[in-house]
Amino acid sequence: ELEGDAWEILEEALRAAGRECGTRDRGVVLRHLAETFLLRSQDGEVSSGVAQAPYRVVIHESPVHGVAWVEGRNGVRFVEAEQVEEAHCCGEILDLRDPVSVSGDGASLGTASSKKHAGSTPKGPRLRSAVPPSVRRMVFERDGGRCTMPSCTNRAWNHEHHIHPRSKPGSTNDPSNLTLVCSSCHRALHRRRLFVEGQAPGLLVWKNAKGQVVRGSSGASDGKASAVPAV
Repeated sequence: ELEGDAWEILEEALRAAGRECGTRDRGVVLRHLAETFLLRSQDGEVSSGVAQAPYRVVIHESPVHGVAWVEGRNGVRFVEAEQVEEAHCCGEILDLRDPVSVSGDGASLGTASSKKHAGSTPKGPRLRSAVPPSVRRMVFERDGGRCTMPSCTNRAWNHEHHIHPRSKPGSTNDPSNLTLVCSSCHRALHRRRLFVEGQAPGLLVWKNAKGQVVRGSSGASDGKASAVPAV
């Protein structure tokens, strides 16, 4: 429980983070504060690169039952479909439905010759990135390491977002289908509070939940910003 001036300190931090995020959503702001703390390097600076994240959240998903959940110190919590969609967009995936192979030739259990592969160590499903590391680096450098949503200049905790959703046929990891967004904008995109269409990097149209075009320039562009409708 917070006492004394601790509440005032927290409120001031929330207001400052809210201004940086461009939202009053307490959940988004608290997440931003937590991520900023976790992303600090030893010298106190906030990392903005594409290095491995300093923490990992594991989301368990059962496509058969249509549910997803996380397991933590406070027990099991179900995860919204939008969060799962966001994770599929830029996270790492371990599909336990992939067959177990017994060698580098891809032979699976049940089809491999027991004599040929005697003594081999079975290889289970492999962890794979939703976006290949080489493509991630290319998109990060192309977009200047910051969120591309007009008027948002956030450099911390940026994600690759698939403009044509991964859940739709024809979606690819081609750089023209990927744009860099901060965690706040990424969450808004997957919760249908923000929309983007077109091709990256220069042919994107952004709209808010009211269908209004978000005008201005992102940090990856010429830096001239105009008024932006509320997201």
